[in-house]
Amino acid sequence: MTLKGENRQNFASLAVSRSLKGFFDSIPNTILTPYLYDLGASFTLLGSFRALPSMINLISSRFWGAVSDATNRRKPFILLSFLLSVPFFLAYAFIASSPEDYLLIGILNSLFSIEAGIMPATIASTSTRLGRAFGDYSFATSVAWTSGGIFSGWFVEHYGINQAFLLSTLGTLLASITLLFTYKEKNDGKHHNVKPQKIVQKTISFDLNPRAKKLALIAVFTALRSAFFGLPAMMKMYALLGRSKTSYSIILSLAGLTSIVTSPLYGRAVDRFGARNSAITSLLVYTIYLPLMALTNDITLFAILWAVPIGNLEYAALMSLKVKVSNPSGKATDIGTIEAISSLFSAFGNIAAGIVVDRLGIASSLFIATAFDAMALLLLFRKTDLLIR
Repeated sequence: MTLKGENRQNFASLAVSRSLKGFFDSIPNTILTPYLYDLGASFTLLGSFRALPSMINLISSRFWGAVSDATNRRKPFILLSFLLSVPFFLAYAFIASSPEDYLLIGILNSLFSIEAGIMPATIASTSTRLGRAFGDYSFATSVAWTSGGIFSGWFVEHYGINQAFLLSTLGTLLASITLLFTYKEKNDGKHHNVKPQKIVQKTISFDLNPRAKKLALIAVFTALRSAFFGLPAMMKMYALLGRSKTSYSIILSLAGLTSIVTSPLYGRAVDRFGARNSAITSLLVYTIYLPLMALTNDITLFAILWAVPIGNLEYAALMSLKVKVSNPSGKATDIGTIEAISSLFSAFGNIAAGIVVDRLGIASSLFIATAFDAMALLLLFRKTDLLIR
């Protein structure tokens, strides 16, 4: 799909186009959860807002990954994934007025979720040093998301969420144009006979090799941890800040600065020390600071803990493992499968986390997140066959 001489250009094309889209997408999305909360959404509904699209993504991302592998093409599908988000941004801007409206539009949007497995497979095709590639990609996209998120709350408070989604539409179009003219994809000269029946079979089979299945189980526990951690922790910080959207988006984005600085370093650390060892390190850190986040009500300490940049290390490590355990001729499909399985459990986790917070409080959810993290850590210690350099 890509020639060696084109790898740097194609990596830059992916990073720049995705960063452009991420910058503009972060303006409405950074503040969207608190915005819906202020509209009257319960934690259960907020959990559903995260969960239901993920359930649908279980099938859609795997289907598109299988089609991409079968046709041996990446660029058209990434471009399509960008453009298909435009009508839904417009729906958010001009139609949505209640939390339920946002949920329905999000569900419809998830039917066209394409890039979950395709984008990582495409990034992997640009370099043999996977940790470095994913670390640098994370660096670029983190810079963009943080930059847009810094003034997300201010923008929404002054101009409204509708205008923010219109900016996302503009950013998506700019990103699409960038990818269209800068990413060079060459056909391999072979005729690919795409059989719809085979595509459907691959979509519903969820067939993985033994090592990929083991990694998928670890991904399930990290997804459940993130579900019980992400939404409750964000809303706790929002409450500690007195529901100030401006302060919330600034602190959330400033915390991203630590990720920006560390992402390239983490990528190189994964290549040097191994993906499995790096993943173990990140999980160990989570087991320490998640309970601290549950116990503290001091906004300064909470913000410092939030800024601990361990998520990007886990991303680079686990994504490298996903690439390495995948079938070489079906990377997008296999990665999409692992992502889809983890998304499904993340969906259930988000709904469950919302119910837990509504009934037992935020601290209980964060302690449950710690337990899931510990399970993933124990599995990773046992799966020595995932020690891949």
